[in-house]
Amino acid sequence: MTPASPRILVVEDDNAVRRVLVRFLCLKGCDVREAQHGLEGLELLRRERFDAIVSDISMPLLDGFGMWQAIRRERPGMTVRVLFMSALGPPQDLARVNGARYMAKPFELAELWSVLVAMLASPGPDVTK
Repeated sequence: MTPASPRILVVEDDNAVRRVLVRFLCLKGCDVREAQHGLEGLELLRRERFDAIVSDISMPLLDGFGMWQAIRRERPGMTVRVLFMSALGPPQDLARVNGARYMAKPFELAELWSVLVAMLASPGPDVTK
């Protein structure tokens, strides 16, 4: 997988789910940062570089779609490196986030890892832009 130690941002308002994701990704060798909602996620994204973002859709203050729209304005290359997840099923709005991937909760961690590996291995635009 490229890069050797991917930097992943996990944005999830459920503390238990966030802890599981962070722990799992760390065990897989990722450098992980975490945020409790989209506003916090955007703050981290403005200060640091990430290879991928794993984000819940339904969150307080700023939901996943609102965060994605801000990312599209500020770092458009990063939009194809977003993996959305939700327990509410695929929302109708999912079509408006071109390039983003989606997983329904609950999911197996191995499935999450497989999607992330494929996402990071695929050529894409410069994620630093």
